[in-house]
Amino acid sequence: MFHESDDGIPRFSELETYLLYEDTKIKGFIQFGITNYVLNDDGTERDFSNHYAKIRNVYFDGDSKNPEKLMDAAMNFFTERSIREISMDCQYKFRFGMKCYGGYDLLPGSIPHIRELLKKYSFDGDYGSCITYDDTTVHTKYLSGLEFDLDPEIICEANNADAEHRLNQNENAIGIDFLYKGIKIGTSIINIHYEGVCRLVYLMMNEKSRGLGLGSKCMNNVFHILKAKGIRQINTETYTAAGFYAKLGFLQTGFWRSFKWQIVY
Repeated sequence: MFHESDDGIPRFSELETYLLYEDTKIKGFIQFGITNYVLNDDGTERDFSNHYAKIRNVYFDGDSKNPEKLMDAAMNFFTERSIREISMDCQYKFRFGMKCYGGYDLLPGSIPHIRELLKKYSFDGDYGSCITYDDTTVHTKYLSGLEFDLDPEIICEANNADAEHRLNQNENAIGIDFLYKGIKIGTSIINIHYEGVCRLVYLMMNEKSRGLGLGSKCMNNVFHILKAKGIRQINTETYTAAGFYAKLGFLQTGFWRSFKWQIVY
């Protein structure tokens, strides 16, 4: 939550977190800032010339006396920078000892007091009043205790040049090309975050090779390779391929919906 990075690169150029204290207790929090870069459509390239304003998390207990202080801190921050377009993620998790889980809506019915406060600041929870919104599901597969035999039909070749290009020469990036009957049918990038845990950045299959079960065979070989490297957990995110990862034994471990509004003061 604090100054997170991807592949060693900070996600935010500016990031601030405020806690709401009342009667010596933490009653709420908010985190907001300016991103360090914007990803391209397939999430493989970083554009450091573009940035966007974002409220990452906001939560407060229903009996809070002055929750407006949280939103005032954020809006003052953006106003000082002449920012009028702000995005917000519904990513409520367990923070600061408070159970603040979100769901598939911007603000679930269990925390209507937050929704009402956001409306006061021109953030309307109605999807129709925001510019855009995107859904992402997070998936995890645990490799411990499982065995994966290499599929002889799929040849895996290292593609370090692609990995370095895609992830700014991150030494922990693994690039793999997949060949079937001598023809390249796809590629993948995996980034090892820390010991035993990695992230599948993407799996891309050629259009003609889709729907034939080849993607599953490629991933089986990926599992084999990663387990040989001591990886016990692989994480990934997807907009459209949740069913594919479910068939491979991935568990859905998270969900978020990102919204963007045009704010007029």
